[in-house]
Amino acid sequence: MGKLDEIIAEVDNVKDELIELHQNLVKIPTVNTGVMPTGNETELCQFLKKKLDAEHIKNEIVESLPTRGNLIARLNSSSRENQARLMFMSHTDVVPIGDETKWKHPPFSGILDNGRIYGRGSNDCKGLTSCEVMATILLKRLNVPLKRSLIMAAGADEETGSKYGFRWLAKNRRREILSDFAINEGGGGCIMTPKGLCWGIAIGEKGRLEARITITGKSCHASVPWVGDNALVKLSKVIQRIDEYKPEIDVSTVIFKEIPRLFAVAESEITPERIDVLIDRIASSNSLIYSVLKGLSRMTVTPTMTKGGIKSNVVPDTYELICDIRVLPGQDIQYVQSELEKTLSDIDGCKVIVSGTTNPSASPSNNEFLNSIKKSLSQVMGRNVETIQNLTVGFTDSSAVRPLGTIVYNFAPSHPKTNQNLNNVHGDNESIAVDDLVFRTKVLVALAYDLVAK
Repeated sequence: MGKLDEIIAEVDNVKDELIELHQNLVKIPTVNTGVMPTGNETELCQFLKKKLDAEHIKNEIVESLPTRGNLIARLNSSSRENQARLMFMSHTDVVPIGDETKWKHPPFSGILDNGRIYGRGSNDCKGLTSCEVMATILLKRLNVPLKRSLIMAAGADEETGSKYGFRWLAKNRRREILSDFAINEGGGGCIMTPKGLCWGIAIGEKGRLEARITITGKSCHASVPWVGDNALVKLSKVIQRIDEYKPEIDVSTVIFKEIPRLFAVAESEITPERIDVLIDRIASSNSLIYSVLKGLSRMTVTPTMTKGGIKSNVVPDTYELICDIRVLPGQDIQYVQSELEKTLSDIDGCKVIVSGTTNPSASPSNNEFLNSIKKSLSQVMGRNVETIQNLTVGFTDSSAVRPLGTIVYNFAPSHPKTNQNLNNVHGDNESIAVDDLVFRTKVLVALAYDLVAK
């Protein structure tokens, strides 16, 4: 048995420790509402610091604001070069829990039930945080000699745009997070193809914009609604128009160049006119690949929040609708503004304002990094596997780090036999399979071994 095989086998030996670590992270509420004070990430960082200190791993908590802590740990090589070879990235904040009565287990319990750990953030993104921390600890604990340095960084505030997390770190602690390569959340889903098991490697991500649509009418007494102009009724028409909106189909993203190779389809089928039929055919038994292909072939406009009305007996004269918008490369604020204005042009009293949060971003395809990821997967699986390049449909911290020159791929690999439909990220009963935690940790130690070990 080689050294790497010993390290991978050790992950099984620390399975209970990994489970306990993850449960403890889930039990620390780090809910990020987007309105200060919020987040409470420092408390979680302090917990991790104690664990890393016990392993004699150099680490530091840096706060962008009080309670908004970011943790940076580092395993130095003997050369102690300034720029690391690899960075493990994750974030520690989580979205609100919603209606707690809909949860099978209390949302901050971290309960282990039938092979899954439940709780808000158990999957997004404390699952990856736990795996990266454990992978870093194992490399130190097993005295793996390093030729290059490894960084493990857990940021705050990802759920509202990273202002107090990786964007702050990139501006204020740039040298501490500089690395050639980085691995972050997103990507890593496993699908079955005609060529066998295949894991997605997201080299980039769609951008996120936000639309605020103000609908105005005329108020009056609710007993004589014909006297006024009900903004809520007009809002219903706006929502219906958005629901019926047909976005432009685009098959230029990287994943569509790989579909013929993995799914035995002709390149001539990869056209805007034929792609939906093709998606239905090749993804009929796999909801994961269906969502990926659907999301990467079009812009999405999703109504998410409304605000308006002053009293039940008053016809409202104003309502506001907020929409989440995910755009492909080349689709900017002006494009989205124009599309929404055309879609709502015949509804009186409608004003659209589109604002930017994050533009689409991507890292270049790097054969060394891609091959190392594939090699690590194959090492853990004990046989050759396939990978496919794609983009994530959601926002991540990766966009904050790419401008530093780091090649960042979104890759949090899942075990091929776990049911990813049970993850329910951002939903009720969010959970993660223990098998995913173990598998992910094994792949991470294999990747680090390949890139930074002597």
